[in-house]
Amino acid sequence: MIRGNYNVIHRERDVTGKQVSPSPSSPAPLPLPCPTECSCYNFQGDTKVLNCKNATSLSREINVYLRSVAWNIIDLTIGFTPLTAVPETICQLKRLTFLYLVSNNFTTGLPDNCFIRLHELQYFIAKLCRLTSLQNGLLGNLTKLRRVDFSVNYISSIDAHLFANLTNLQSFDLSFNQISSIDAHLFDSLINLQSVDLSHNHILAIDAHLFASLINLQRVDLSHNNISSTDAHLFANLISLQRIDLSHNHISSIDAHLFDVTANLPNLRDIDLSHNKLTEIDTWPVKRAQLINGSHIDLSNNNISRFTNSLGWHYDCNFAPLLSPTIDLSSNNIRHLNDLRGGWNITGCTSVFSSV
Repeated sequence: MIRGNYNVIHRERDVTGKQVSPSPSSPAPLPLPCPTECSCYNFQGDTKVLNCKNATSLSREINVYLRSVAWNIIDLTIGFTPLTAVPETICQLKRLTFLYLVSNNFTTGLPDNCFIRLHELQYFIAKLCRLTSLQNGLLGNLTKLRRVDFSVNYISSIDAHLFANLTNLQSFDLSFNQISSIDAHLFDSLINLQSVDLSHNHILAIDAHLFASLINLQRVDLSHNNISSTDAHLFANLISLQRIDLSHNHISSIDAHLFDVTANLPNLRDIDLSHNKLTEIDTWPVKRAQLINGSHIDLSNNNISRFTNSLGWHYDCNFAPLLSPTIDLSSNNIRHLNDLRGGWNITGCTSVFSSV
């Protein structure tokens, strides 16, 4: 499938090869016929769709077709094709702002020195394309890039400098790959990053400073990995952070200060630690519930049986109420609510939990 948005002014070339503006009476050139074994039709106004699901070989024809529409294409999708390499004409679409490569068979990888020419590119998605690696310099200095998505591939490692100059990047998705480690400096220059999705990989550990410079970070998804522990200061001072998902890992303990109010996470309301190997929990969930309205903390499907209070906290239900929290402790090894109330030093009420 190829999707194009044709609303950019055409510039013809004179005999010297320089671009000149066409005269008002000059009609825009017509695109060439649809590639063989494909079907072309309009979709949502100016969007062109090229469906090639049953094609066997069409790299050359797609290149020819793209050249015929290259003068005004800014939005392009190539999907569900047998292509094993990115059509070279894509590298010449200098007005492109949106590039979506989905469900292809790029066994040769992505080309060098191609996408760095697309200076207007804001969204780059290469999903379900059988990629095994991403080379350094792939995206160069694409300073307008806002979203990068390489999910559902076979990528096993990431170069530390891959995203070094993408200063306006807001969304980063490498979920459903085979990544086992993340360089501590991968996000150092991405000060505008808002969302990181590294779920469904094989990550074993996260460096304590990985997110240190991401002051605008709002969402982190590290679920479905092999993480066994986290540093006490991993998320400290990320004042914009709203949601953290660490579910479906092998975490056996959580430092009392990781999500404590002293970590300076004033907007963090959703924490998912379900389906891990936790055996004990300190008082940080109820401390957050006391100070941050609408907290949702999921501790279900662990092995929790012990409640500790290294933070020295005390809560009396007869005084300031908790601010509408949801603390899910279902499917654990809790024998009696008195273990919870005693361990967390809660007095004056029968229970503050609805999901134990």
